[in-house]
Amino acid sequence: MVAGLAVTAPSIEESIRSGVRPRCLCAGVGGGSLLMSIRMGLQFDVLGVEADGVVLDVARNHFGLVEDEFLHVHVGDAIQMIEDFAQQGEPDMNFSAIMVDLDSSDAMCGVSAPPLEMTHGNVLLWVRTILHRHGVLILNVIPPPADRSFYKGMIDVLHQVFSELFEIDVGNGENFVVIATVSPIETTVTGDSGHFLTELRKLTGDFLEHIRKI
Repeated sequence: MVAGLAVTAPSIEESIRSGVRPRCLCAGVGGGSLLMSIRMGLQFDVLGVEADGVVLDVARNHFGLVEDEFLHVHVGDAIQMIEDFAQQGEPDMNFSAIMVDLDSSDAMCGVSAPPLEMTHGNVLLWVRTILHRHGVLILNVIPPPADRSFYKGMIDVLHQVFSELFEIDVGNGENFVVIATVSPIETTVTGDSGHFLTELRKLTGDFLEHIRKI
């Protein structure tokens, strides 16, 4: 998922050069490796939201998740937090990126991601509201095997709310990463964007070469 930041690399590079830490909201913490890599490897200010407090305890005690002044995690409903931020309307709450790694399970359809409520138009509008003008929404997507229309429907809704969409096929035949931008992208995602893109490549390898516009 972190490779999706390449889409907004020029804006992030500009922010870093001006002395302002880019901010990332991570909906879903899991083991915490994503948050730690963004915090330590890319020097972001990271806020993580996890619905299950036990998951956070495991991440802290067994997977090396360490909170500090630039990495905070909370137990709660990520969608509710996004709505609350949007309602507050505070400019300093704008995020350079919102990463959604949430899934849902169904006895009939199995595991899919993101949850359907995350793709509702009003939720996506809240997301757009709290993103920086060059910000990105990055989604981990697992289409349910029994519903072939899920992915197309999600893409259609995202196109209605966001300016441009990109996709990364992670190559496992199961999931994709979808990136939605608030504003049009003026440069290629593999172009020279300075130190930030160099550090991003160290974390993501050749995944940057698999980003395509959809």
